[in-house]
Amino acid sequence: MKNHFSLRRFGLLFRKHSVEHYKSYLMSLIVLVGIMALVMGYVAYSAGKLDTTLQELFFMLFLVGAGTMFTSTVFSDLGDQKRAIAFLTLPASLLEKYLVAWIYSFLIYVLLYVPAFYLVVTMIINIGGRGTEEAELLKLFGPKGNFDSLIIMYAFLHAVSLVGAVFFRKVHFIKTIFILFLGFFAVIVLNKLLLQTMLGHDNLSAIPLSGATIIEDGQGYKLGVPEADSSFTWIVSIGFILIIWAASYFKLKEKQV
Repeated sequence: MKNHFSLRRFGLLFRKHSVEHYKSYLMSLIVLVGIMALVMGYVAYSAGKLDTTLQELFFMLFLVGAGTMFTSTVFSDLGDQKRAIAFLTLPASLLEKYLVAWIYSFLIYVLLYVPAFYLVVTMIINIGGRGTEEAELLKLFGPKGNFDSLIIMYAFLHAVSLVGAVFFRKVHFIKTIFILFLGFFAVIVLNKLLLQTMLGHDNLSAIPLSGATIIEDGQGYKLGVPEADSSFTWIVSIGFILIIWAASYFKLKEKQV
Protein backbone atom coordinates (compact mmCIF):
# COMPACT_ATOMS: atom_id res chain seq x y z
CA MET A 1 0.00 0.00 0.00
CA LYS A 2 1.02 3.61 -0.37
CA ASN A 3 3.04 4.94 2.53
CA HIS A 4 1.34 8.32 2.75
CA PHE A 5 -0.72 9.90 5.52
CA SER A 6 -4.50 9.61 5.28
CA LEU A 7 -6.59 11.42 7.89
CA ARG A 8 -9.51 9.02 7.44
CA ARG A 9 -7.30 5.96 7.75
CA PHE A 10 -5.54 7.49 10.75
CA GLY A 11 -8.91 8.04 12.45
CA LEU A 12 -9.86 4.40 11.86
CA LEU A 13 -6.51 3.21 13.18
CA PHE A 14 -6.78 5.42 16.24
CA ARG A 15 -10.27 4.11 16.97
CA LYS A 16 -9.12 0.50 16.46
CA HIS A 17 -6.21 1.01 18.86
CA SER A 18 -8.48 2.68 21.42
CA VAL A 19 -11.07 -0.11 21.34
CA GLU A 20 -8.41 -2.81 21.67
CA HIS A 21 -6.40 -1.18 24.46
CA TYR A 22 -8.69 1.09 26.48
CA LYS A 23 -9.27 -1.55 29.17
CA SER A 24 -5.57 -2.14 29.76
CA TYR A 25 -4.86 1.61 29.66
CA LEU A 26 -7.66 2.30 32.14
CA MET A 27 -6.39 -0.43 34.44
CA SER A 28 -2.86 1.00 34.22
CA LEU A 29 -4.18 4.45 35.13
CA ILE A 30 -6.02 3.01 38.15
CA VAL A 31 -2.85 1.22 39.26
CA LEU A 32 -0.86 4.44 38.87
CA VAL A 33 -3.41 6.35 40.96
CA GLY A 34 -3.20 3.65 43.62
CA ILE A 35 0.58 3.75 43.73
CA MET A 36 0.60 7.56 43.93
CA ALA A 37 -1.96 7.46 46.73
CA LEU A 38 0.04 4.88 48.71
CA VAL A 39 3.42 6.60 48.29
CA MET A 40 2.29 10.19 48.80
CA GLY A 41 -0.13 9.19 51.53
CA TYR A 42 2.63 7.41 53.44
CA VAL A 43 4.99 10.37 53.06
CA ALA A 44 2.29 12.83 54.14
CA TYR A 45 1.48 10.67 57.17
CA SER A 46 5.14 10.24 58.12
CA ALA A 47 6.18 13.86 57.55
CA GLY A 48 2.91 15.32 58.78
CA LYS A 49 2.53 17.38 55.62
CA LEU A 50 2.50 17.32 51.84
CA ASP A 51 3.77 20.77 50.90
CA THR A 52 4.24 22.11 47.39
CA THR A 53 7.92 21.13 47.34
CA LEU A 54 7.05 17.48 47.96
CA GLN A 55 4.15 17.69 45.51
CA GLU A 56 6.40 18.98 42.74
CA LEU A 57 8.98 16.28 43.45
CA PHE A 58 6.35 13.53 43.28
CA PHE A 59 4.75 15.10 40.21
CA MET A 60 8.08 14.94 38.38
CA LEU A 61 8.99 11.43 39.55
CA PHE A 62 5.65 9.84 38.68
CA LEU A 63 5.32 11.76 35.41
CA VAL A 64 8.72 10.63 34.20
CA GLY A 65 8.74 7.16 35.76
CA ALA A 66 5.32 5.99 34.64
CA GLY A 67 5.50 7.86 31.33
CA THR A 68 8.81 6.41 30.20
CA MET A 69 7.78 2.89 31.25
CA PHE A 70 4.56 3.21 29.26
CA THR A 71 6.32 4.70 26.24
CA SER A 72 8.87 1.88 26.18
CA THR A 73 6.01 -0.59 25.56
CA VAL A 74 4.18 1.15 22.70
CA PHE A 75 6.11 -0.79 20.04
CA SER A 76 6.50 -4.01 22.01
CA ASP A 77 4.88 -5.92 19.13
CA LEU A 78 8.10 -5.45 17.17
CA GLY A 79 9.91 -7.72 19.64
CA ASP A 80 7.86 -10.76 18.59
CA GLN A 81 8.08 -12.02 15.01
CA LYS A 82 4.41 -12.92 14.59
CA ARG A 83 3.10 -9.75 16.20
CA ALA A 84 5.67 -7.68 14.30
CA ILE A 85 4.43 -9.03 10.98
CA ALA A 86 0.83 -8.28 11.97
CA PHE A 87 1.80 -4.77 13.06
CA LEU A 88 3.85 -3.96 9.97
CA THR A 89 1.36 -5.42 7.48
CA LEU A 90 -1.63 -3.64 9.01
CA PRO A 91 -3.14 -1.51 6.20
CA ALA A 92 -1.97 1.86 7.50
CA SER A 93 1.15 3.88 6.89
CA LEU A 94 3.98 3.79 9.41
CA LEU A 95 3.50 7.50 10.03
CA GLU A 96 -0.09 6.83 11.11
CA LYS A 97 1.01 3.99 13.39
CA TYR A 98 3.75 6.16 14.84
CA LEU A 99 1.36 9.06 15.48
CA VAL A 100 -1.09 6.81 17.32
CA ALA A 101 1.69 5.62 19.63
CA TRP A 102 3.00 9.18 20.06
CA ILE A 103 -0.41 10.65 20.87
CA TYR A 104 -1.20 8.00 23.46
CA SER A 105 2.22 8.01 25.13
CA PHE A 106 2.63 11.78 25.17
CA LEU A 107 -0.52 13.86 24.73
CA ILE A 108 -3.15 11.54 26.20
CA TYR A 109 -0.82 10.35 28.95
CA VAL A 110 -0.09 13.92 30.11
CA LEU A 111 -3.77 14.94 29.83
CA LEU A 112 -4.78 12.03 32.06
CA TYR A 113 -1.82 12.18 34.43
CA VAL A 114 -2.26 15.81 35.52
CA PRO A 115 -5.88 15.50 36.78
CA ALA A 116 -5.10 12.07 38.28
CA PHE A 117 -2.22 13.56 40.26
CA TYR A 118 -4.32 16.47 41.53
CA LEU A 119 -7.12 14.06 42.44
CA VAL A 120 -4.74 12.05 44.62
CA VAL A 121 -3.17 15.13 46.23
CA THR A 122 -6.59 16.66 46.97
CA MET A 123 -7.79 13.42 48.56
CA ILE A 124 -4.69 13.18 50.76
CA ILE A 125 -5.01 16.80 51.89
CA ASN A 126 -8.71 16.44 52.66
CA ILE A 127 -8.28 13.13 54.48
CA GLY A 128 -5.47 14.67 56.50
CA GLY A 129 -7.77 17.51 57.55
CA ARG A 130 -5.27 20.19 56.53
CA GLY A 131 -6.34 23.78 56.12
CA THR A 132 -5.84 25.48 52.82
CA GLU A 133 -3.07 27.65 54.27
CA GLU A 134 -1.18 24.65 55.66
CA ALA A 135 -1.61 22.44 52.61
CA GLU A 136 -1.48 24.47 49.43
CA LEU A 137 -1.94 22.72 46.10
CA LEU A 138 0.94 22.73 43.67
CA LYS A 139 0.57 25.47 41.06
CA LEU A 140 1.84 24.15 37.75
CA PHE A 141 0.51 26.95 35.58
CA GLY A 142 0.82 30.70 35.77
CA PRO A 143 3.73 32.95 36.74
CA LYS A 144 4.79 30.69 39.61
CA GLY A 145 4.17 27.46 37.74
CA ASN A 146 6.89 25.18 36.48
CA PHE A 147 4.88 23.06 34.06
CA ASP A 148 6.79 24.18 30.97
CA SER A 149 10.13 22.96 32.38
CA LEU A 150 8.62 19.68 33.57
CA ILE A 151 6.94 18.97 30.23
CA ILE A 152 10.14 19.72 28.33
CA MET A 153 11.99 17.26 30.54
CA TYR A 154 9.32 14.62 29.99
CA ALA A 155 9.28 15.29 26.24
CA PHE A 156 13.02 14.60 26.08
CA LEU A 157 12.76 11.37 28.07
CA HIS A 158 9.67 10.39 26.06
CA ALA A 159 11.60 10.87 22.81
CA VAL A 160 14.50 8.76 24.09
CA SER A 161 12.06 6.07 25.27
CA LEU A 162 10.44 5.98 21.81
CA VAL A 163 13.82 5.35 20.21
CA GLY A 164 14.47 2.55 22.71
CA ALA A 165 11.00 1.07 22.12
CA VAL A 166 11.76 0.77 18.40
CA PHE A 167 15.45 -0.14 18.63
CA PHE A 168 15.43 -2.84 21.33
CA ARG A 169 13.55 -6.12 20.92
CA LYS A 170 13.28 -7.05 24.60
CA VAL A 171 13.55 -5.35 28.02
CA HIS A 172 13.07 -1.96 26.35
CA PHE A 173 12.80 0.16 29.48
CA ILE A 174 15.86 -1.17 31.30
CA LYS A 175 18.09 -1.04 28.23
CA THR A 176 16.91 2.47 27.34
CA ILE A 177 17.54 3.79 30.86
CA PHE A 178 20.99 2.20 30.90
CA ILE A 179 21.96 3.80 27.58
CA LEU A 180 20.43 7.11 28.69
CA PHE A 181 22.55 7.22 31.86
CA LEU A 182 25.70 6.36 29.90
CA GLY A 183 24.93 9.05 27.34
CA PHE A 184 24.11 11.63 30.01
CA PHE A 185 27.35 10.89 31.83
CA ALA A 186 29.34 11.16 28.59
CA VAL A 187 27.70 14.50 27.69
CA ILE A 188 28.46 15.94 31.15
CA VAL A 189 32.12 14.88 30.93
CA LEU A 190 32.56 16.17 27.37
CA ASN A 191 30.76 19.42 28.19
CA LYS A 192 33.07 20.05 31.14
CA LEU A 193 36.19 19.21 29.13
CA LEU A 194 35.10 21.55 26.33
CA LEU A 195 34.45 24.43 28.74
CA GLN A 196 37.76 23.84 30.50
CA THR A 197 39.51 24.15 27.15
CA MET A 198 37.55 27.24 26.08
CA LEU A 199 37.79 29.10 29.40
CA GLY A 200 41.27 27.96 30.38
CA HIS A 201 40.16 26.90 33.88
CA ASP A 202 40.33 23.39 35.29
CA ASN A 203 38.39 24.07 38.47
CA LEU A 204 34.81 24.54 37.29
CA SER A 205 31.43 22.86 37.31
CA ALA A 206 29.01 22.92 34.40
CA ILE A 207 25.68 21.45 33.31
CA PRO A 208 24.85 21.05 29.59
CA LEU A 209 22.60 23.82 28.21
CA SER A 210 23.13 25.77 31.42
CA GLY A 211 25.72 28.00 33.02
CA ALA A 212 29.20 27.20 34.29
CA THR A 213 30.65 28.05 37.68
CA ILE A 214 34.37 28.84 37.89
CA ILE A 215 35.96 28.26 41.29
CA GLU A 216 38.84 30.62 41.98
CA ASP A 217 40.38 31.53 45.34
CA GLY A 218 37.54 29.79 47.15
CA GLN A 219 34.89 31.85 45.38
CA GLY A 220 32.48 30.82 42.64
CA TYR A 221 31.90 32.95 39.54
CA LYS A 222 28.93 31.93 37.45
CA LEU A 223 28.85 32.29 33.67
CA GLY A 224 25.64 31.74 31.77
CA VAL A 225 23.10 32.95 29.26
CA PRO A 226 21.46 36.24 30.33
CA GLU A 227 17.83 36.00 31.41
CA ALA A 228 16.72 37.96 28.37
CA ASP A 229 18.38 35.41 26.09
CA SER A 230 17.20 32.29 27.95
CA SER A 231 14.79 31.58 25.09
CA PHE A 232 17.84 30.31 23.17
CA THR A 233 18.08 27.38 25.60
CA TRP A 234 14.40 26.61 25.06
CA ILE A 235 14.78 26.68 21.28
CA VAL A 236 17.78 24.36 21.41
CA SER A 237 15.98 21.99 23.79
CA ILE A 238 12.81 21.81 21.69
CA GLY A 239 14.83 21.39 18.50
CA PHE A 240 16.81 18.55 20.06
CA ILE A 241 13.61 16.81 21.18
CA LEU A 242 12.09 17.12 17.69
CA ILE A 243 15.22 15.56 16.21
CA ILE A 244 15.00 12.57 18.56
CA TRP A 245 11.28 12.12 17.80
CA ALA A 246 12.12 12.19 14.10
CA ALA A 247 14.93 9.68 14.67
CA SER A 248 12.51 7.27 16.35
CA TYR A 249 10.15 7.53 13.37
CA PHE A 250 12.88 6.88 10.80
CA LYS A 251 14.11 3.97 12.91
CA LEU A 252 10.59 2.59 12.76
CA LYS A 253 10.63 2.92 8.96
CA GLU A 254 13.59 0.51 8.89
CA LYS A 255 11.26 -2.18 10.25
CA GLN A 256 9.21 -2.34 7.05
CA VAL A 257 8.60 -5.76 5.54
